[in-house]
Amino acid sequence: MTIPKYILLPILPAFLIFVFNSCAVEERVRSNLHDPLTILTPAEWAPSNLTAIRLSSNEIVLNWEYDRDDISGFKIDRKTNDGEWHLDYGVIEQDLREWKDASAIASDAITYHYRLYAYASNNSSSDLAVQ
Repeated sequence: MTIPKYILLPILPAFLIFVFNSCAVEERVRSNLHDPLTILTPAEWAPSNLTAIRLSSNEIVLNWEYDRDDISGFKIDRKTNDGEWHLDYGVIEQDLREWKDASAIASDAITYHYRLYAYASNNSSSDLAVQ
């Protein structure tokens, strides 16, 4: 059975608008960093220009740049020398671009390694490392 044109023509514009808006919503959702199926690669939303500066005998400050605001925050992992990574050693709010490690004792025998990444819900960006 075919639908008569006089029934189909009045609803066609509304149907096309619905389809167009559905596609636009799908694109917005897939570029949402909190969506597990986001189309953005981890490298596309990674922090940049991470630096580490020793402030005192027990304190190192990390600074970085980041230009997005649709994340949950940042996480920092730390290890000393060739040891194991301590995951989520630091968890930082999304609007901050500096973090101090107040337990980094100055010693020629210890090298501190840090890696920083942005996170949004269960998604993580690529990490950026410094020592």
